Amino acid sequence: MSRRYQNNRAADVIEHSKRQRGYDRQHHFATGGSLSDWRGIRSVQLDRVKEANRRLCRDGIDDELYEWDE
Repeated sequence: MSRRYQNNRAADVIEHSKRQRGYDRQHHFATGGSLSDWRGIRSVQLDRVKEANRRLCRDGIDDELYEWDE
């Protein structure tokens, strides 16, 4: 198969998937579905180390962890 044919075929598959997703969305809302049901649960996984560091930064420094010379 030529590369041009493969690219066109891939584009056709993607376009078909987009259209089908639109039809599914339209049917979901026509039958009384809510936006939160359509979105579903979050599929993004947080980086645990980055999130822990961010929490420490936002919450401030706990004085019990560090002994300050005063």
